[in-house]
Amino acid sequence: VGSTLDQGTRQTRLLYSRQPPIMTFTCRLRRSLWETSRAYWLELSIFGGMVMGGAFIWYKIQAKGREDHIVGKLVDDVVDAVCEEAENNRADPVRHPIPGLAVVQLKDYLLPISVGSVKRREHENSYDENTGYTKWHLRESERDKIWEKVHQMVLRNSNIRETLMDLNGEGHLIWQWIGSHALSPKK
Repeated sequence: VGSTLDQGTRQTRLLYSRQPPIMTFTCRLRRSLWETSRAYWLELSIFGGMVMGGAFIWYKIQAKGREDHIVGKLVDDVVDAVCEEAENNRADPVRHPIPGLAVVQLKDYLLPISVGSVKRREHENSYDENTGYTKWHLRESERDKIWEKVHQMVLRNSNIRETLMDLNGEGHLIWQWIGSHALSPKK
């Protein structure tokens, strides 16, 4: 410890130490972090932005992969159902008078709307053992977006034709299997 006298009019003593002040560990840590952040704020901001951007890109890639998986499963189920209904119509036209399936009915069956107390978790699916198809429970906006992709992919299949048919006095879009029985997906 040293002391000096002020050469001014009020002669006071100023004590100073040649050793660093005694601080608690948390105080030293906070001070060190503050000084480091002040010295490297630009680099830390860029790094933080890169981490957030990377996390956002990773989330988008995961969401795209999940959506592609759902669309692929739905397209397989739609093709199977349309083909099966064509076989049912060919085998028993009295019991199955329509040679295809209504698009909206397929959508409502495979992507049901959760109502009231039956709300399910997002992206929850359930397997229907009677039909062998998976039902996906999605948010309404996501449901429409995914079904539009399914619709486009089904239309690319040359074994399925989309036509307008009158069902119970109402016009409905119908998917019909026009491919050979040998091309059936459930062979």
